[in-house]
Amino acid sequence: MTDMQSQTQTLYQQGTKSGERKIISSGKLAYVAGIYQRIGTNFIGRILINHKEMCRPGGHWELPILDVSDEYLSLFNHFSSKRTNNRLNYKIEDFCRVFGEGVMQLMYERVKINIDAKYIVQKNPGTVGLANFKLFFPEAKLLILIRDGKDVMNSYLSASNFAGKKFNPRRYYTAYIFCKRFRDSALRILDFLKTKPENTLLVKYEDLTNDLNPQLFRIAEFLEIEPYQEWIDGCMKISVKGSTFYNKASEEDKFEEKGNSTNWIDNKKTENFKPVGRYKKFLNKLDLYIFNSVVGKWNKELGYLE
Repeated sequence: MTDMQSQTQTLYQQGTKSGERKIISSGKLAYVAGIYQRIGTNFIGRILINHKEMCRPGGHWELPILDVSDEYLSLFNHFSSKRTNNRLNYKIEDFCRVFGEGVMQLMYERVKINIDAKYIVQKNPGTVGLANFKLFFPEAKLLILIRDGKDVMNSYLSASNFAGKKFNPRRYYTAYIFCKRFRDSALRILDFLKTKPENTLLVKYEDLTNDLNPQLFRIAEFLEIEPYQEWIDGCMKISVKGSTFYNKASEEDKFEEKGNSTNWIDNKKTENFKPVGRYKKFLNKLDLYIFNSVVGKWNKELGYLE
């Protein structure tokens, strides 16, 4: 560490000890990165904040923190290029860490309930900037949520008013664009996992839906929190929200055939709620051809072999 870096760090620490600001370590962040929209980030987020040791910032809690990470790194490159005789000899890790701490401070100031919780929960249905996550939040816990791309495609088309098997050119254009974006996100996750990152847990939506109880213990072990019975019981009763499965909130048992809207009202989960493998009923041969041609290979690499 240079004299300039040492002096800067000392001043920074003195400023935070004055009581004006408190450094919030990235170790307090539990971040959910979803492979795409329509995969259950809202569901897993609600599972997390149901725990007494978890909290969330008030207001919107799907901030695309990483989406602008490349621009921030460009700022660092521009900033460091101005240095003369090592007068601005900052490391990229220090530069990014301070940004991450600033984001943590911003979220911490907006926590109104359970402010002393172990973790602040943040989620985002996207993986842009995933490769930079550890630069900004080196001590954070990262949960990566994935789902079979065919079911995601079906839900996405339904939410985009293209449900059913009726021929519509716009439907297939939408399907193609979805597949390209889903493929890109799958590649980001696969590349990230190849680095064997620490404090990272891969979660499948299908496991949460088909057999939630063991997944709760798995998540609790990963986060080092207690899997107490009240939390488990509460998670088992979490309502369905943000799904195209239910046609109307007042018709909780009605299976949605047309799927022309996303229901953001809480719906009681019933035995009829079976989102896994739903694509088999709604995607036609051309849908599946587009999917397999564009993203099938990488969907299999994520563990979805059918």
